[in-house]
Amino acid sequence: MSRVMGPKGPLMYSPRTDSLTYPAAQETYDPVGTALPTSEPVENQISYTVQESDLPVSTDKAAAMKFTALLYGGGRNTGVSSATVYYRVLKNGSSVMTGNASVAANNYYTISCYQLYDVKVGDVIELRLWASAATLDHRYKAMVVIASRYVPGGVLNQLLLNFQFLPSSTGYQVALSQGASPQRLTTGNAYIYVDKIAFNSSHLMIVSFTESYRHAAFVCAQDRQFFQLQYGDSAQSVGFLTSTTSFPYYYSGCRLAGTIAYTPTGIFIP
Repeated sequence: MSRVMGPKGPLMYSPRTDSLTYPAAQETYDPVGTALPTSEPVENQISYTVQESDLPVSTDKAAAMKFTALLYGGGRNTGVSSATVYYRVLKNGSSVMTGNASVAANNYYTISCYQLYDVKVGDVIELRLWASAATLDHRYKAMVVIASRYVPGGVLNQLLLNFQFLPSSTGYQVALSQGASPQRLTTGNAYIYVDKIAFNSSHLMIVSFTESYRHAAFVCAQDRQFFQLQYGDSAQSVGFLTSTTSFPYYYSGCRLAGTIAYTPTGIFIP
Protein backbone atom coordinates (compact mmCIF):
# COMPACT_ATOMS: atom_id res chain seq x y z
CA MET A 1 0.00 0.00 0.00
CA SER A 2 1.45 3.39 -0.96
CA ARG A 3 1.37 6.17 1.61
CA VAL A 4 2.17 9.82 2.25
CA MET A 5 4.54 10.04 5.21
CA GLY A 6 4.48 12.64 7.99
CA PRO A 7 7.14 13.23 10.64
CA LYS A 8 5.59 10.57 12.92
CA GLY A 9 4.26 8.10 10.39
CA PRO A 10 1.91 7.84 7.42
CA LEU A 11 -0.61 10.65 6.93
CA MET A 12 -2.44 9.14 3.99
CA TYR A 13 -2.75 5.70 2.43
CA SER A 14 -3.88 4.57 -1.01
CA PRO A 15 -7.59 4.93 -1.82
CA ARG A 16 -9.63 1.75 -1.59
CA THR A 17 -13.05 0.50 -2.67
CA ASP A 18 -14.85 -2.32 -0.88
CA SER A 19 -18.11 -4.25 -0.97
CA LEU A 20 -19.90 -7.06 0.85
CA THR A 21 -21.23 -10.40 -0.34
CA TYR A 22 -24.05 -12.25 1.39
CA PRO A 23 -24.81 -15.98 1.60
CA ALA A 24 -28.30 -17.06 0.61
CA ALA A 25 -30.88 -17.54 3.34
CA GLN A 26 -31.25 -21.01 4.82
CA GLU A 27 -34.79 -22.14 4.03
CA THR A 28 -36.86 -25.30 4.50
CA TYR A 29 -40.43 -25.73 3.26
CA ASP A 30 -42.71 -28.72 3.81
CA PRO A 31 -45.98 -28.30 1.89
CA VAL A 32 -47.68 -30.98 4.03
CA GLY A 33 -46.79 -29.51 7.41
CA THR A 34 -46.62 -30.95 10.93
CA ALA A 35 -49.37 -30.30 13.48
CA LEU A 36 -48.34 -28.03 16.35
CA PRO A 37 -48.66 -29.29 19.94
CA THR A 38 -51.42 -27.74 22.05
CA SER A 39 -49.07 -26.94 24.93
CA GLU A 40 -45.58 -25.47 24.99
CA PRO A 41 -43.09 -28.16 23.91
CA VAL A 42 -39.68 -28.80 25.42
CA GLU A 43 -37.94 -28.94 22.06
CA ASN A 44 -37.95 -26.15 19.49
CA GLN A 45 -39.23 -26.81 15.99
CA ILE A 46 -36.86 -24.22 14.50
CA SER A 47 -33.21 -24.16 15.51
CA TYR A 48 -30.11 -22.79 13.78
CA THR A 49 -26.51 -22.61 14.94
CA VAL A 50 -24.81 -19.61 13.33
CA GLN A 51 -21.86 -20.75 11.19
CA GLU A 52 -18.99 -18.78 9.70
CA SER A 53 -20.50 -19.53 6.29
CA ASP A 54 -23.70 -17.67 7.31
CA LEU A 55 -21.90 -14.34 7.80
CA PRO A 56 -21.55 -11.58 5.19
CA VAL A 57 -18.00 -11.10 3.92
CA SER A 58 -16.33 -7.76 3.14
CA THR A 59 -13.42 -7.26 0.76
CA ASP A 60 -12.08 -5.02 3.54
CA LYS A 61 -10.64 -7.70 5.82
CA ALA A 62 -10.00 -5.14 8.55
CA ALA A 63 -13.59 -3.84 8.61
CA ALA A 64 -15.40 -4.21 11.93
CA MET A 65 -18.93 -5.58 11.67
CA LYS A 66 -21.78 -6.57 13.92
CA PHE A 67 -24.48 -8.90 12.72
CA THR A 68 -28.15 -9.53 13.27
CA ALA A 69 -30.08 -12.69 12.42
CA LEU A 70 -33.52 -12.63 10.84
CA LEU A 71 -35.45 -15.74 11.87
CA TYR A 72 -38.67 -16.89 10.21
CA GLY A 73 -41.24 -19.58 10.90
CA GLY A 74 -44.75 -20.30 9.78
CA GLY A 75 -47.48 -22.69 8.79
CA ARG A 76 -51.19 -22.89 8.13
CA ASN A 77 -54.51 -23.21 9.89
CA THR A 78 -56.20 -26.06 8.03
CA GLY A 79 -59.34 -25.95 10.18
CA VAL A 80 -62.73 -24.28 9.72
CA SER A 81 -62.35 -21.98 12.74
CA SER A 82 -59.74 -19.48 13.82
CA ALA A 83 -57.05 -20.64 16.24
CA THR A 84 -54.16 -19.07 18.13
CA VAL A 85 -50.44 -19.60 17.56
CA TYR A 86 -48.08 -19.12 20.50
CA TYR A 87 -44.37 -18.60 20.03
CA ARG A 88 -41.18 -18.19 22.00
CA VAL A 89 -37.92 -16.83 20.55
CA LEU A 90 -34.71 -18.08 22.16
CA LYS A 91 -31.01 -17.25 21.89
CA ASN A 92 -28.51 -19.68 23.39
CA GLY A 93 -31.28 -21.29 25.41
CA SER A 94 -32.57 -18.06 26.95
CA SER A 95 -36.02 -16.72 26.15
CA VAL A 96 -35.90 -13.45 24.21
CA MET A 97 -39.58 -12.85 23.57
CA THR A 98 -42.95 -14.59 23.69
CA GLY A 99 -46.19 -13.75 21.97
CA ASN A 100 -49.34 -15.05 20.32
CA ALA A 101 -51.70 -14.18 17.49
CA SER A 102 -54.89 -15.47 15.94
CA VAL A 103 -54.93 -17.21 12.54
CA ALA A 104 -58.20 -17.39 10.59
CA ALA A 105 -59.39 -20.61 8.98
CA ASN A 106 -57.43 -21.66 5.88
CA ASN A 107 -54.87 -18.88 6.40
CA TYR A 108 -51.12 -19.09 6.36
CA TYR A 109 -49.15 -17.37 9.13
CA THR A 110 -45.56 -16.11 9.13
CA ILE A 111 -43.51 -15.01 12.12
CA SER A 112 -40.69 -12.59 11.27
CA CYS A 113 -38.24 -12.21 14.13
CA TYR A 114 -35.75 -9.35 14.01
CA GLN A 115 -34.82 -9.38 17.68
CA LEU A 116 -31.51 -11.25 17.48
CA TYR A 117 -28.94 -8.45 17.44
CA ASP A 118 -25.19 -9.03 17.75
CA VAL A 119 -25.16 -12.72 16.85
CA LYS A 120 -21.83 -14.50 16.62
CA VAL A 121 -20.56 -17.79 15.24
CA GLY A 122 -21.73 -20.57 17.54
CA ASP A 123 -24.87 -18.79 18.75
CA VAL A 124 -27.98 -20.96 18.72
CA ILE A 125 -31.17 -19.14 17.71
CA GLU A 126 -34.53 -20.88 17.97
CA LEU A 127 -38.27 -20.51 17.61
CA ARG A 128 -40.71 -22.62 19.62
CA LEU A 129 -44.32 -22.96 18.45
CA TRP A 130 -47.54 -24.32 19.90
CA ALA A 131 -51.25 -23.68 19.31
CA SER A 132 -54.74 -23.64 20.74
CA ALA A 133 -55.87 -26.27 18.21
CA ALA A 134 -54.24 -29.14 16.32
CA THR A 135 -55.48 -27.64 13.04
CA LEU A 136 -52.48 -25.29 13.11
CA ASP A 137 -49.29 -26.65 11.66
CA HIS A 138 -45.65 -25.71 11.05
CA ARG A 139 -44.31 -25.99 7.50
CA TYR A 140 -41.64 -23.32 6.93
CA LYS A 141 -38.47 -22.02 8.53
CA ALA A 142 -35.65 -19.71 7.43
CA MET A 143 -32.67 -17.84 8.80
CA VAL A 144 -30.38 -15.21 7.32
CA VAL A 145 -27.57 -13.17 8.88
CA ILE A 146 -26.93 -9.59 7.74
CA ALA A 147 -24.53 -6.83 8.76
CA SER A 148 -26.20 -4.39 11.15
CA ARG A 149 -23.18 -2.13 11.82
CA TYR A 150 -20.04 -1.54 9.79
CA VAL A 151 -16.82 0.38 10.47
CA PRO A 152 -14.68 0.86 7.31
CA GLY A 153 -11.10 -0.05 8.10
CA GLY A 154 -12.16 -1.35 11.49
CA VAL A 155 -10.75 1.57 13.51
CA LEU A 156 -12.88 4.14 15.32
CA ASN A 157 -12.01 7.85 15.10
CA GLN A 158 -9.83 7.41 11.99
CA LEU A 159 -10.16 10.23 9.48
CA LEU A 160 -11.36 8.92 6.12
CA LEU A 161 -11.07 11.26 3.13
CA ASN A 162 -13.17 11.33 -0.04
CA PHE A 163 -15.67 8.99 1.61
CA GLN A 164 -18.31 7.56 -0.74
CA PHE A 165 -21.11 5.08 -0.24
CA LEU A 166 -22.65 4.11 -3.55
CA PRO A 167 -25.59 1.82 -2.71
CA SER A 168 -26.90 -0.84 -5.05
CA SER A 169 -30.57 -0.46 -5.89
CA THR A 170 -30.77 -4.22 -6.49
CA GLY A 171 -29.87 -6.97 -4.06
CA TYR A 172 -30.18 -4.89 -0.90
CA GLN A 173 -33.43 -6.52 0.19
CA VAL A 174 -33.43 -9.86 1.96
CA ALA A 175 -35.49 -12.20 -0.21
CA LEU A 176 -36.97 -15.60 0.62
CA SER A 177 -37.79 -17.93 -2.25
CA GLN A 178 -39.34 -21.15 -0.95
CA GLY A 179 -42.96 -21.60 0.03
CA ALA A 180 -46.27 -20.84 -1.67
CA SER A 181 -46.07 -17.48 -3.49
CA PRO A 182 -43.71 -15.72 -1.04
CA GLN A 183 -44.43 -12.02 -0.55
CA ARG A 184 -42.06 -9.51 1.00
CA LEU A 185 -43.10 -6.41 2.90
CA THR A 186 -41.06 -3.37 3.93
CA THR A 187 -37.33 -3.78 4.41
CA GLY A 188 -37.04 -1.14 7.11
CA ASN A 189 -34.32 1.53 7.03
CA ALA A 190 -30.59 1.92 7.41
CA TYR A 191 -29.03 5.02 8.97
CA ILE A 192 -25.94 7.20 8.60
CA TYR A 193 -25.34 9.53 11.55
CA VAL A 194 -23.98 13.03 11.07
CA ASP A 195 -23.11 13.75 14.71
CA LYS A 196 -20.43 11.86 16.64
CA ILE A 197 -22.22 12.13 19.98
CA ALA A 198 -25.98 12.32 19.33
CA PHE A 199 -27.35 9.17 17.71
CA ASN A 200 -31.02 9.97 17.34
CA SER A 201 -33.60 10.89 14.72
CA SER A 202 -32.43 14.52 14.67
CA HIS A 203 -28.91 13.56 13.61
CA LEU A 204 -29.32 10.86 11.00
CA MET A 205 -29.81 10.32 7.30
CA ILE A 206 -32.07 7.49 6.17
CA VAL A 207 -30.24 5.62 3.44
CA SER A 208 -31.96 5.59 0.07
CA PHE A 209 -30.54 2.76 -2.00
CA THR A 210 -31.14 4.74 -5.18
CA GLU A 211 -28.95 7.66 -4.05
CA SER A 212 -25.22 8.23 -3.48
CA TYR A 213 -23.53 9.56 -0.33
CA ARG A 214 -20.30 11.54 -0.56
CA HIS A 215 -18.36 13.24 2.22
CA ALA A 216 -15.08 15.11 1.87
CA ALA A 217 -14.15 13.70 5.28
CA PHE A 218 -15.82 11.12 7.49
CA VAL A 219 -15.05 9.74 10.97
CA CYS A 220 -16.69 6.76 12.67
CA ALA A 221 -16.80 7.82 16.31
CA GLN A 222 -18.99 4.80 17.15
CA ASP A 223 -19.62 1.53 15.38
CA ARG A 224 -23.07 2.67 14.21
CA GLN A 225 -21.85 5.99 12.72
CA PHE A 226 -21.69 4.94 9.09
CA PHE A 227 -24.28 2.19 8.94
CA GLN A 228 -26.93 0.98 11.38
CA LEU A 229 -29.93 -1.14 10.55
CA GLN A 230 -33.40 -0.36 11.77
CA TYR A 231 -34.92 -3.87 11.78
CA GLY A 232 -32.72 -6.11 13.89
CA ASP A 233 -30.63 -3.38 15.51
CA SER A 234 -32.18 -0.04 16.51
CA ALA A 235 -35.64 -1.67 16.39
CA GLN A 236 -35.98 -5.21 17.71
CA SER A 237 -39.30 -6.96 17.64
CA VAL A 238 -41.37 -9.76 16.10
CA GLY A 239 -43.84 -9.34 13.24
CA PHE A 240 -46.82 -11.64 12.67
CA LEU A 241 -48.63 -11.70 9.32
CA THR A 242 -51.37 -13.90 7.86
CA SER A 243 -52.50 -14.46 4.29
CA THR A 244 -54.81 -16.72 2.34
CA THR A 245 -52.42 -16.98 -0.61
CA SER A 246 -48.90 -15.74 0.19
CA PHE A 247 -46.50 -17.84 2.24
CA PRO A 248 -44.17 -16.81 3.66
CA TYR A 249 -45.72 -13.35 3.94
CA TYR A 250 -42.86 -11.67 5.73
CA TYR A 251 -41.04 -8.57 6.87
CA SER A 252 -37.69 -8.25 5.18
CA GLY A 253 -34.50 -6.41 6.11
CA CYS A 254 -32.02 -4.31 4.15
CA ARG A 255 -28.45 -5.29 3.50
CA LEU A 256 -25.36 -3.13 3.18
CA ALA A 257 -25.13 -3.45 -0.59
CA GLY A 258 -23.03 -1.39 -2.98
CA THR A 259 -19.50 0.00 -2.76
CA ILE A 260 -17.70 1.89 -0.01
CA ALA A 261 -14.76 3.99 -1.16
CA TYR A 262 -12.40 6.18 0.85
CA THR A 263 -8.79 7.20 1.42
CA PRO A 264 -7.53 6.10 4.86
CA THR A 265 -5.31 8.44 6.83
CA GLY A 266 -3.07 8.17 9.84
CA ILE A 267 -5.01 10.98 11.50
CA PHE A 268 -7.39 10.28 14.38
CA ILE A 269 -10.09 12.65 15.59
CA PRO A 270 -10.95 12.23 19.30
